[in-house]
Amino acid sequence: GSSSLTSFVAVGLVLNVHMRRYEVVR
Repeated sequence: GSSSLTSFVAVGLVLNVHMRRYEVVR
């Protein structure tokens, strides 16, 4: 439960950062 939630949050943060980077590059 806890570890699963942490993983989900971590993935969300990574995706958010990637999207931001992509937007900046674009």
